Amino acid sequence: MKVSRRSVLASLGALSITSFAVAQQPDSFMTKPLRIIVPFSAGSGSDALARLVGNYVSEETGQPVIVDNRPGGSGFIAVQAVTSAPPDGHTLLLGGSTTHSANPHLFNKLPYDPQKDLAPVTPLGKGWLILIVNKDLPVKNLAEFIAYVKARPGKVFMASGSPGLRVPGELLKQMAGLNSENVSYRGSPLAINDLIAGQVQWAIVDVGTAGPFIRAGTVHALAVTNAIRFPTFPDVPTMAEAGVPGYELANWLGLSTTAGTPPATLERLNKLFVRAASRPEADARIYTAGGMSRYVTTPAEMLAFTAADAEKWGQIIRAAGIPKE
Repeated sequence: MKVSRRSVLASLGALSITSFAVAQQPDSFMTKPLRIIVPFSAGSGSDALARLVGNYVSEETGQPVIVDNRPGGSGFIAVQAVTSAPPDGHTLLLGGSTTHSANPHLFNKLPYDPQKDLAPVTPLGKGWLILIVNKDLPVKNLAEFIAYVKARPGKVFMASGSPGLRVPGELLKQMAGLNSENVSYRGSPLAINDLIAGQVQWAIVDVGTAGPFIRAGTVHALAVTNAIRFPTFPDVPTMAEAGVPGYELANWLGLSTTAGTPPATLERLNKLFVRAASRPEADARIYTAGGMSRYVTTPAEMLAFTAADAEKWGQIIRAAGIPKE
């Protein structure tokens, strides 16, 4: 099923996050509006996901759910807004691979510990990442791209919309033996803009953000980083299929709140957001359109998952020789 990013955002606009005329009575633990802090810009896939599940929770509880975009600082700004909030479950972070898995291995002085300073609520989904290139690059597939970059060491530039999105590109560079300098951006939309303009030549981004550009022909898609193909783009092979055997990496998004939040509150939040993510209409509005597969767990299971995922990303980062900042 093909659903454009424009139609997703239009649907979200129609379902105003602050409108809850059809809501039930306010939830017993919610004494004020919930706030979801998103470390990426408005219009990104994570922003759309936060607005959708927030709207569903608002309908159920009778309380507004406010999405607060705080991009930049490699996610530090958003995370610190949550870690400094009262531990009452009313301020949540929509974090993921960048904030929990990549950052601990990319910075010498990380101003937070994702395992100690944040309390898990639930993951929401695992996403497909896709390698896209400037449409004027004379390559038709991954093998030709690798050959093109190898023939121009240091002259073909990679864009990364976040530290977490830098890691998949660095892994490709390591496994394929590529010399391609990274250029960092405050979000994938900005990275794609420069890619289209020819300032950079390639990037690995989430499928939901890249989808409209791929369909419009303004960028070319060469491979997905996951173990299986993305259903909406069945002709785009996996990295392993396209010539880099053993390559596999996926990103994820999930909700955390302030450490010290009572367990009963975490359980209540978990049930609210698991129900919101599990609504059938969420599939067409965000999961299919946004390039994600639904993935929800208990708080305890999320804690174990994030610890294991951080170790996996740490191994990749160390093997890729990415220096800490």
